This record gives sequence, structure tokens and C-alpha cells, in this order.
Amino acid sequence: MKVTAEVLSLDNVFPIQFLSHFLKLHNMYYLSIPITFLTGVCFLFQSNFILAQSNTEVLKTETCWSYSIENNIPVTKGNLSRQVEYNDQGKKIKETSYTEKGTIAYEYFFDYKSNTRETYWKLSDGTKVKSETEVYNAAGQILERVLYSTDGKLRNKTEIAYENGTKRKEIYFDASNEITYTVNCYPNQERKTIIELCTNDKGEEEIRGAITLDENGLLKAYEKYEASGPLMQSIVYERDEAGRILVKKTSAADGTVELKEVFEYTENATHYSVYINEGTKLVEYVVSKYSYYQNK
Repeated sequence: MKVTAEVLSLDNVFPIQFLSHFLKLHNMYYLSIPITFLTGVCFLFQSNFILAQSNTEVLKTETCWSYSIENNIPVTKGNLSRQVEYNDQGKKIKETSYTEKGTIAYEYFFDYKSNTRETYWKLSDGTKVKSETEVYNAAGQILERVLYSTDGKLRNKTEIAYENGTKRKEIYFDASNEITYTVNCYPNQERKTIIELCTNDKGEEEIRGAITLDENGLLKAYEKYEASGPLMQSIVYERDEAGRILVKKTSAADGTVELKEVFEYTENATHYSVYINEGTKLVEYVVSKYSYYQNK
């Protein structure tokens, strides 16, 4: 199996859909949701791929290729869209995104100090511009994430609290360092469920989420409800024996499939397809490829 100390599976954080309403209202990013959707896709590729690997090799690079869609199938040649580089300890050190023309769209670099990771980009003269700071506890769980604007001022902040190693609360702050909303988590280990209550800055409950975990503690299903009770959306995950996601299906309250995401795994690569229209129309296809440091 191949591992990296850098990976935090998306299965271990709240589903993105649960907070989408608030993200739109407050123009904020949810936890580790990166700059582009594609970044999130590649991050999920890596999380899935490593679930089935061992600790004999360390991830060196992760490269994403995006393919155009013609007649509901991907074209034969893709475009390089993103590459992530890691050191021999499995820590992310550089992330590069590319335009459709192949030129560099942006580059991010990562520095590590004790229990902190700092993300920055560079000006032409080499000056570092801080983009994000993350603080972790001794168990490697994130305690705080701070995002900065290009002028160095606070953009938003998230604080996470745990109890006996289990996430119990997330608090979101705006650029004025004022609380915009809070997510409280109520896990039931016996039933393998987690109830999430999301309240606004006035303490009023707005959304309720219900998570179901499988026997390995991985996300199996998610349902989002209005505070008044009606179902808003549901997500169901299908996994292989290694725990990797095979199919992720997002449905509306009436059962209509809004989004179907399919993952296929080959040696050192993951193929990701996105379908709409009840899972019949292919709208995105991305391949993520991995390379590794040699065994030590």
C-alpha cells in the first residue's frame, strides 16, 4: 500500500452540500474546499486511491488531466489541468493549476512549522503572499483554518472542536471575525450515525443533516433537511472492498438524480466521470495519475 501523511479524506468532513446554502450567502469556502472544483476532485481521487494502498511507498506527484466531452464521451486527448508535488515525507509542497491553453494559472507553495501549515503564492520578485494557515492538534486533526485576501487581510476563518477525537463543532467567521454560522455534531457510535445542526449568527437553526456511516466508519449516506422538517437533498455512496468510492449519487427531495459521480481505478490512476439528467449525460471527465518515491 502507498501512503502519504498529507491526506485527509473528504469522508471525514461534513458533506459539501450541507453547507452550500451558507457558502452562497457568505461567499466562504467550506473547510478544505480548494480554489477550483477540479482541485476538490483531485483531492478526492487521492483520498480514495490511498485507502487501498500500503505504507511501503510515499506519494510524489498527483497530476490531473481534464477531457472535453463530445457526443457524450470524452475525447481521446486530455489537457493538463493540475499537478501537486509532495516531499519524501508525504507532505504537499507545491500545487500548480493550468489554463486550457497549458499555461500556468497559479502556483501555491506550502511551508510546515510544528503543528502549522502555511500556504502562499509568490510575486515576480520572490515575495511570499500568504493565502492560508492551518493549525492541527497532536493527532493531526485540523483545529483552525484561516484564509487571507491578496492584501493580507482576513478573508474568513473556521474553528473546529473535538471531543475524545471526534469532531463536535465547527464555527465559521467572516472577514470581520464575526461568527456567521455554527455546525454542531451529535455522533451516535452505536448506530453509526451523525446528526448535524447548522445555526446562523442569531443561533437559529436553518439546516439539519443526517449522516450514516458504514461498518468501517466511512460515509455511506447523507440527508439534508430544512429546519422545519422536509427533506431537501440526499446523497448515497457505493464503495469497493477497499473503501474507495465507486459511485456517488446526489438526489433531490423527490428522488430525481441531480448528479451522478463515477470513480474507476487502474494502476496508479483514478478516472472520474460526472453525469447529469438522471445520470445519462456526461458533463465532466478527469483522470488523476500518481507517481511515488522509491521504497526506502
